[in-house]
Amino acid sequence: EHAGDEASMRIAVYTVTRGKLDLCQQSFKLLKRYAGCEFDHYVADNGSDVGPWLTKRKYRFANVLRFSENMGQNIAANALLDEIDLAQYDFVVRWDPDALPRTRRFLRKLARTAVNIGEPCVLSPKITKLKHEPPTIATAKAGDRSLEVVGILGGICRLHPSGFFDGWRFNRYGAL
Repeated sequence: EHAGDEASMRIAVYTVTRGKLDLCQQSFKLLKRYAGCEFDHYVADNGSDVGPWLTKRKYRFANVLRFSENMGQNIAANALLDEIDLAQYDFVVRWDPDALPRTRRFLRKLARTAVNIGEPCVLSPKITKLKHEPPTIATAKAGDRSLEVVGILGGICRLHPSGFFDGWRFNRYGAL
């Protein structure tokens, strides 16, 4: 375990892209700038204009998968999860290519909060500018962080313990 030792925490981030090249480029640039820690980024493109940019490797990726057609979120995410050596990471993060972080060191703070909770949990930063924000079911504290418990946690940015995906994948029949 790396509990409390932020410098040795290993994080894998995975992203499924489908178009919106400019927004995707901005999202990845801000992800790197605001993360506050190192991470390995795994990306799958579902047959869009983002694919050629991904393979130019100006932005360093751990792995890039390019599909010639839209495989949908679930199949592409499963393919990425199969590429990630889960035993090598403490956390796996789902990152939407249209997310634009605005909080410094947000990824480091999420990982530290998960460690402070001390048991497996799935966390997300507070997502703003949603049309329909999920209602808060309960509140809790983890160290100096206030947490809101919600019934549905979207996919914009989600931190999971890596063991969450050990032997588990998304339903491959999910909507495109």
